[in-house]
Amino acid sequence: SMVKIDSLYQAKGYAFAQVRAETTYVDSTSARVLFHVDEGRRTAVSGIKVEGNKIVSAKDIVSAMQTKPEGFFFWHKGELDDAALASDITERIPGLYADRGLIDMQVVKDTTILDRARGKALVDLQVKEGRQYHVGEFSVEGSRQFTSQEIAKMYPFTPHSKTVMQTLKGLLHPGVEQDATIFNRSAWDDATSHVQDAYANEGYIYARVNPVVERDIQGDSVAKVNLRWEISEGSPAIINRVNITGNDITNETCIRRQLMVVPGDVFNKDRLMQSYQNISNLGFFDSPLPEPSVEPSNNQGDVNITFHVKEKRTGNINFGASVGQGTGIGGFIGFDQPNLFGRCKKGSVQWQKGQYINDFSISYTDPAIQESQYSGSITAYHSQSRFTIQNIGQSTTTGGQIRFGFPVAGSRWTRLFVNYGGESVKYGNYGLVGTIPTCSNGSGQATSCFRSTVG
Repeated sequence: SMVKIDSLYQAKGYAFAQVRAETTYVDSTSARVLFHVDEGRRTAVSGIKVEGNKIVSAKDIVSAMQTKPEGFFFWHKGELDDAALASDITERIPGLYADRGLIDMQVVKDTTILDRARGKALVDLQVKEGRQYHVGEFSVEGSRQFTSQEIAKMYPFTPHSKTVMQTLKGLLHPGVEQDATIFNRSAWDDATSHVQDAYANEGYIYARVNPVVERDIQGDSVAKVNLRWEISEGSPAIINRVNITGNDITNETCIRRQLMVVPGDVFNKDRLMQSYQNISNLGFFDSPLPEPSVEPSNNQGDVNITFHVKEKRTGNINFGASVGQGTGIGGFIGFDQPNLFGRCKKGSVQWQKGQYINDFSISYTDPAIQESQYSGSITAYHSQSRFTIQNIGQSTTTGGQIRFGFPVAGSRWTRLFVNYGGESVKYGNYGLVGTIPTCSNGSGQATSCFRSTVG
């Protein structure tokens, strides 16, 4: 037990933790063991020493590692963590080398030297870089859905091709650019994923793209790797059912309007993820949504898709009080619901009442009138204001707006909108507003105005 406890502390970076066991015998058949632990402080990495590297600098190696030496600033703690160091040795450093064509690289020694007096540790690494491989021949086997030219467009080692990371590195370090003929493991893996996604977008979700890297070493000549994609396509999957679970409030029809995958279609990964994003953008469910599940529905390779959602509270009620020279003492209350009746319709009501004001507005929006491709909204408002400053006067405004959206042929999401708004303004017969000439009744006293807009 003491060894296990000590190993646990060592793994967490407490290299100087001390464990002591105290045993008390209760009777002749049982005993009680009490462990006393002095954790000490976490071990700080004073430095990282790298030997055997010739092509890749020690600075680049340390930059790729999760383990870092302590620094001057307090956030550069440089704490030793065995799990992070193990990941550096088995994944991060080999990955750095593989991206520079050194796929045979090995960490032949990793030693942690503890300085108990200072409570620090020195990480000592020795690497064996091996040969740097350049890209040789490239071939594709088993592709029938895509032509050789289409597959070749995804191949990352053409003279003018660059990955996103290579482009970013070129911008950050303009003077340092890797030869395009040098093998890059990350670029090769990313390209393989792109080919796999291309097949998934054509319904071939059971396709397997096996990346093959064959070393070609002939004497003292330049070491090369011949690359090959071995593709097993299978048959395209047809969507059998699309299920939605967890929508206890929101109507299913409302959610299905966001889908770009329907039963009977050939499976398409991009459309699946776009549907997932559309549902998330509704804002009615906890985020992030669980990824949709795709499961076989029969022996022919067809699939069932299930979107999982979890309702969250929608709508807001707001209220409060205010005081001001122009408005006097008043209060307001409002309600807003973006998922009215669980059918993705929007409604809001706002009322503000004060000593000199009385404002009320209501609006309703339906994104799919009668479950059609047409949308519409209606807004109405009424406002009464009395201006006490300099005896300006009072006014009453009543108005509204109607808006309709029409689908554009050939586009599911594009709409053309037409709206009409009208507003009536009635002015009092005293004060400054009572002499507005544009609404004069001929006697010098203002009555009312009406204006409309069309758009």
